[in-house]
Amino acid sequence: MTNPPAPLRKPRRFLESPAPFHYTPNSLTRAERPRGFHNDRRVGPGWPPGVWSIRPMLSQEDKSQIVTDFRIHEKDTGSPEVQIALLTKRITELQQHFATHKKDHASRRGLLKLVSRRNHLLKYLTREDRERYQRIIGRLGLRK
Repeated sequence: MTNPPAPLRKPRRFLESPAPFHYTPNSLTRAERPRGFHNDRRVGPGWPPGVWSIRPMLSQEDKSQIVTDFRIHEKDTGSPEVQIALLTKRITELQQHFATHKKDHASRRGLLKLVSRRNHLLKYLTREDRERYQRIIGRLGLRK
């Protein structure tokens, strides 16, 4: 005699509205979690502003200003010079963040990744066009 199969559990259904705040990350399976409920960070549409909100590092005005200052031609948004300038701006903002938050190691790892990406782009410019490299270094005040 074999045992009958266990009854299938019906999945919880969520409406478009966000989940109430009494849920914890481990109380639901990954498929049952509503959108915007990831690692206990309540972000996304529907969550009240100011509750675990994440602000962008660069405002749109700052970014467009940097792009217009460092672009090579009219439609340029991705040249190495523009990318290096954007990364430098983000790096300086993160350095100011670390002046007050010394133990923020997760963000420090992100800073190191940004510095590494900038170094790769600088090495590329050094190989391809030494004059452009010298120009961007001088404008941004990098290197000694």
